[in-house]
Amino acid sequence: MKTMNDLFLHFLQDIYYAEKAFAKSSKKIMKAVGNEEVREILKRAKEHADEPIEALDRVFEAVDKRPRGKTCEAMNGLLAECQEAIEEGESGPVLDAALIACLQGIKTYEITRYGSLLAFARQMDLKDAVKELETLRDAARNDDQALSRIAEGGVNIEASGKRGKDDEGQEPDEDEEPGEADEKGKPRTVKKPTAKHQG
Repeated sequence: MKTMNDLFLHFLQDIYYAEKAFAKSSKKIMKAVGNEEVREILKRAKEHADEPIEALDRVFEAVDKRPRGKTCEAMNGLLAECQEAIEEGESGPVLDAALIACLQGIKTYEITRYGSLLAFARQMDLKDAVKELETLRDAARNDDQALSRIAEGGVNIEASGKRGKDDEGQEPDEDEEPGEADEKGKPRTVKKPTAKHQG
């Protein structure tokens, strides 16, 4: 990336992929969530999945580029966290709290990515793109705020009342820490022995 145009296009392709990836995963997450308000947010995202894509198509058009996505490892990682919560959790308020937290991670990513693109578009005087990006950023903000209200208004309270037995026996024997990056830039996972509790 050598110019602002290059940077703008890179981020645009990134969020284009991310929006499509989230749309594909939203149905599975919706099935795992018990809270009706969260399900409604996900249902709306699924039913209107074309809208952000069409808005991004118009942003591509504003810079005379063909719409296409570029693998977004950040979104892949956030969706993997959702999958991990679904696989390891049990239906109920604790899983709902976990999935709300995961979804807020996704929305925070969208907000920051759209915010950066918006700043670039203003600098580049892309007036048509600015309007579309403002709408997309505000939609992500609204979802994030709604999820916060749901979590703080009841789900987290219910989850805190579902304390289970001490999970000490299920703790991993080794800590996982990021090591040096591989040839693709991904940190290799390094496992270190966990100190045993004396007692």
